[in-house]
Amino acid sequence: MAIPASRDEQMTRFYLDHADRLRCSIAMKVRGLDDAVIDDACAFAWETLVRRPDIDLGSYYAYWWLYKVALRQAWALGRRRHREQPIGGLNGADEESLEPVDLDSDVADVVAERIEHASMREVLGRLHWRERRELALFAYGLSYDEIATVTGTSYTAVNRWMARGRKALRAARAGDEDPDRPAP
Repeated sequence: MAIPASRDEQMTRFYLDHADRLRCSIAMKVRGLDDAVIDDACAFAWETLVRRPDIDLGSYYAYWWLYKVALRQAWALGRRRHREQPIGGLNGADEESLEPVDLDSDVADVVAERIEHASMREVLGRLHWRERRELALFAYGLSYDEIATVTGTSYTAVNRWMARGRKALRAARAGDEDPDRPAP
């Protein structure tokens, strides 16, 4: 009669048997995402499995559970990285460290981009602090639910402040100033 292995021994054996297979399967499914996203998603799935003693590592179900967790995490990380926008000055640089003009670019385009950037900074400065905060967190890649959790507000409040901020930005871009808009 065989002595049952401890959970750590089972986990080690399961990892050795399935680590390469999981990474390859996720890489095949999410083509176009970089290797760091795939590695992060697989690591997240393994960490989650370690914290789940209810999953029987000897069953067929265990690998597919692990695969689904890694796949969902890979898509979530891919969406989050796609939404991420650099914060700062032109092209993500601070105003003091603006990159030199590329010799191949049209000077008029560069000037127009810098003027638009300066005017958008001015408009952002006139927003309510909560509108700026929610827009900045969204620009960093957080979802509405994540923003609500971080700020300690509700999803509805985040949605309301985001809508107000976006409306003000659209109005400023169109050249309209809302006279009924309260000062920040």
